Amino acid sequence: MQTIFDNVVKKIVGVSYYPITVLAHQEKSGTNYAVLCYGRISNQNDTQGVYVLTINVDEHNIQEIVSIANINLADYNK
Repeated sequence: MQTIFDNVVKKIVGVSYYPITVLAHQEKSGTNYAVLCYGRISNQNDTQGVYVLTINVDEHNIQEIVSIANINLADYNK
């Protein structure tokens, strides 16, 4: 999984993502992974966050990010 993650995030410019854990995976005609990540915007040292990246690996081993969702932890502090 680390190799797949590294392959897809190296294509992203401006944000660095660091995996924390794989939350889930689903297998159909390929595999989807939901990966919890720590992210940092490259040109803003203090802008950080928690994200869920959804990665798809199809039956031909084509790897791509399907979605990136920011998790605002303040929303859960109620």
